[in-house]
Amino acid sequence: MQGDKASSGAIETAPPAFALRAGVGFFGTFLAFGIMLPYFPVWLKSLSLEDWQIGLLLSLPMFVRILTTPLIAAYADRAADRAHVLILTAFLSILVTALLFVVDGFWMLLIVVLAQAIVVAPHVVIIDSITITGVRRYRTDYARVRLWGSVAFVVANVIGGYVIARQGAGAVLPLLILGQITTFGAALMVPRVGRPRRPSALASGTQAGLLANRPFVVMLIGGATIHASHAMLYGFSAIYWGQLGYSGTVIGALWATGVVAEVALFQVSRRLIGHIDVTRIIVVGGLIAALRWALFPIDLGAGWYFAMQLLHAGSFSVVFLGMQRLIVMHVGEEKEAGAQGLFFMASGATMATAMVLSGYLFDRFGGTAFVAMALLALIGIACHLAGRSMQRP
Repeated sequence: MQGDKASSGAIETAPPAFALRAGVGFFGTFLAFGIMLPYFPVWLKSLSLEDWQIGLLLSLPMFVRILTTPLIAAYADRAADRAHVLILTAFLSILVTALLFVVDGFWMLLIVVLAQAIVVAPHVVIIDSITITGVRRYRTDYARVRLWGSVAFVVANVIGGYVIARQGAGAVLPLLILGQITTFGAALMVPRVGRPRRPSALASGTQAGLLANRPFVVMLIGGATIHASHAMLYGFSAIYWGQLGYSGTVIGALWATGVVAEVALFQVSRRLIGHIDVTRIIVVGGLIAALRWALFPIDLGAGWYFAMQLLHAGSFSVVFLGMQRLIVMHVGEEKEAGAQGLFFMASGATMATAMVLSGYLFDRFGGTAFVAMALLALIGIACHLAGRSMQRP
């Protein structure tokens, strides 16, 4: 395999405006996700579906993504250019999402939602792998490029909430189609870099060997379980806030606050937690998650929930950074892609399972069910510590 010139010190000539065009790719992709994640459950609720049905419609696509996204990532790695696969899946996303306007009944809706998951899920993976190629070959600043995805997500949260507050849940699908069209337009502008010299994380076939490292796998599952405690936030927070009487504008601002807190933590992470032991990082993040979900059912006004959303910097960002450091510490560079793929599968499986559970619990207990997510975060901490204790001194 050809060596990575960037890693050996030589910097290749980047395609014109590489960072700008990759940033446009992230921006277009995350506009659609900024509508889909908080407001798609609201649209499903407007169809008079039961909460357990909503839970299935949100969770089963996660299981499908675990199976199909690695296959599409592997295909993208073998294609003449990964941008071509991004363009194709973005175009198919528009067509599949448009079917949501005409489907009738739970089972037909489920089929379309599963198809949508297959074509939408690879977008972030592909634009991410193209950008990482830029980091390796052209010394691109990944954080500055990836930041545009977060900006787009916040913009979509705020504008989506404003529109839905005035037009109702029926505005979700038109906004989602608009987001998918933007994704397609952005995909056309993404820089062409050819085939990767290393497999992307999901396309890597090295996961099997990593499974023999039981302490690492158990710690990985622990971190994934803490992340899975966010399932009820992703699936039912907008519905819950709506039931409490908060407008779509406020709900959009609440979602945006969580993303801003996440980005802010990433920007100062090296100074704030750069020298802290990885296990302490993950445990602290897990405890913040447990506290967040235990307090979440208490309604003390919008200001209270804005404060709860600021905790996203701890419950998500801190744990994510800890897991990335864990991978670097326990896995050599030649297996890093496989480890990232393994973390993707563990996170997807635990999140999907938690989403199914969330649907049933929210259907029965309403907002009080968020307390179950606190328990899930504590289980994740215990799992991570169990893996740590399995390591040889």
